Amino acid sequence: MTSHLTGILSKFLRSKRIKAVKSFIYGDVLDLGCNSGDLSEFIMAQSYVGIDLDDQALAFAKNKYPQYEFFNNLNCLGNDIKFDSIAMLAVIEYIKDRVFEYRKLRTYLRLNGILIITTPNSKMRYLRSLLANLGLLANKERAQRINLPSIEEIKNDLNEAGFRIMHSKSFLFGMNQLVVAEINND
Repeated sequence: MTSHLTGILSKFLRSKRIKAVKSFIYGDVLDLGCNSGDLSEFIMAQSYVGIDLDDQALAFAKNKYPQYEFFNNLNCLGNDIKFDSIAMLAVIEYIKDRVFEYRKLRTYLRLNGILIITTPNSKMRYLRSLLANLGLLANKERAQRINLPSIEEIKNDLNEAGFRIMHSKSFLFGMNQLVVAEINND
């Protein structure tokens, strides 16, 4: 079975996103939009759960990392499970109502839990589309469907959803952005 990441640069970008978030991740981890499950390599099996809507990605992840748990939706987890870290690597650009989703994810976080988000930079929309058309990124239809928020939009949405920003930065020469937030208990 081969990876379903279709763009020539897709695996490289995934590895750079993982590198950007590794130092923030701790404890029990929910990898939302886990894709091929590569983040699990840095987390003990009993502390990791991966979720992805893409059946092909899940099949690949389950085959590559059989000792880890992977599901196709959050409802498989039940209501009582809590995590210390929720990672969303290149996922939020596919979510229409981010504030709603962030509020929902709060219910899966422990008291001092954190939400870790990476997404392509909104300023790079045209470059991203060009790279997709050249076959360097995932297919062009997928690249055109995404809603790339700016880092300020991400922060504002997280604040509105009851999170406090702990860290934010651009990486990969400004092509991607990272935001780490914790539940605002004030």
